Amino acid sequence: MYRVQGPFGEQPQAIQQDKIVCSNLNSGEAFFVVNVEAKSCYAWLGEGASEDEKAYCQKLGKTLCPEFTQVVLEEHKEEEAFWACFDGGQTTYSSMKELGFAPGFQPRLFQISNAQGFIHMREIYNFAQTDLNNNDVMVLDAYKTVYMWMGRNANKTEIKNSQKKVDAYMAALQDGRALADVQIVEVDPCSEPPAFTTHFPEWEEEVSQEWLAPDPYTAAQMKIAAEREAYYAQKKTEQSGESGAGDYEDPAVTKHALDTLKNTFPAGVNPRRKEYYLTDADFSAVFGMDVSAWEGLKEWKRKDLKKKAGLF
Repeated sequence: MYRVQGPFGEQPQAIQQDKIVCSNLNSGEAFFVVNVEAKSCYAWLGEGASEDEKAYCQKLGKTLCPEFTQVVLEEHKEEEAFWACFDGGQTTYSSMKELGFAPGFQPRLFQISNAQGFIHMREIYNFAQTDLNNNDVMVLDAYKTVYMWMGRNANKTEIKNSQKKVDAYMAALQDGRALADVQIVEVDPCSEPPAFTTHFPEWEEEVSQEWLAPDPYTAAQMKIAAEREAYYAQKKTEQSGESGAGDYEDPAVTKHALDTLKNTFPAGVNPRRKEYYLTDADFSAVFGMDVSAWEGLKEWKRKDLKKKAGLF
């Protein structure tokens, strides 16, 4: 199944669809559907398809399946064999009435951004789903409806000025639309209605999910916060074990001679806190201070003194 959309340069383009389902159809374009088993192909011409799209769609048979029988079908004049090509048969799709635009109208996509230091609205030609920038406000003109797609990372200035830009754009239109009948709808990423997504050559959920991921700066901040939390959790665990928890003896109760601690690892002694298993007299003799003063030292200083005493 191919969606014919254009013009792109000198002619429309045929975009292959992942699934052959009726919901992929829309009245605004032409579609080329192949039934390999029946050796037949169909050029389906939507009511709103342009003359270029219709003509290009009818030419695809000679290129894609020259040996198959080609049938040209106008919308609402389909035969049962056509609907049999679709998984699930004939179901609903976006009709001209739902799309709400005049035959020959081509949807337009715009980007509102202040990345260059000033707020501007520029058109994106031959747009695709990947052109939706999560850092900006995007505007899709679908004739009867103008969608304002609010990127999750759009800044306050872009959001604040986007309505003014859309109002100025609509005021300058000269395509015969009654502006009073045009509705403006705000859309959040990953909450797009079918009437929005149908205007894109392809719509992939994998691309949409990327919009929910945090921006690089926020992701880096989250990573730093997680690493910091893990670090302090580890320190807390170590301190809990060093204070006598787990399999270690409580140094407030269990004491050993200096020579014993220097040359061996007595059972129940926390190897990281050997100094606390000294008697008060031995502790003062070795370090020249009491435990209270010792705990006021920087960690690097304590490690240095422990190495000199042979307790590290």
